[in-house]
Amino acid sequence: MSASRANIDKQTGSENVDILTQLYMRYRDGDNAAFDELVLSCRDGLIYFINGYVKDIHTAEDISEDVFVALLLHPKRFSVESSVKTYIYTIGRNKAIDHLRKHRRTQVDENAGVFTADCEDIEARVLTAERDRMLHECIKTLKPEYAEILHLVYFEGMDLKQAAKVMKKSYKQVENLSFRAKQSLKKKLLKEGVTYEIG
Repeated sequence: MSASRANIDKQTGSENVDILTQLYMRYRDGDNAAFDELVLSCRDGLIYFINGYVKDIHTAEDISEDVFVALLLHPKRFSVESSVKTYIYTIGRNKAIDHLRKHRRTQVDENAGVFTADCEDIEARVLTAERDRMLHECIKTLKPEYAEILHLVYFEGMDLKQAAKVMKKSYKQVENLSFRAKQSLKKKLLKEGVTYEIG
């Protein structure tokens, strides 16, 4: 076991640390290449998520860069009790909301998160399977809160506990929201004649 991995296990008390958290901990231990790998692993998904708030792909890219700069400059702010992915998306969400407040382009709703399709190059990389594309199109037509929870769960692989942290809601609120979102999505898919197993 490497010294870096041993350090991770010592701090978390577990060997079941997700890969992104391992990469960030390696960076904190002095492995700069690990940070580059971390960015490559989650940059597209983060941009796509932020774009759901700001509705401008270039702005979303700029904000994502700010997120990674924050990770670079303040590594000790991250607590290994949570996952790096949850941490990154929480920072991204906060920065997106701050951007909207500062620019006053629209009244800010912290539950906003309608995922627009003006970032086709990002979307093509994030959503590769045709059925996932159809799923995505249906999700875009749902209420903003529904779209956000389903995006985090289906396309970012977060569990409800992680999604709750990002959305700043209780676990119970997110659990109920997820249930309603899935029911709404099922109706949309049936209307479109799409058969898709919703977990």
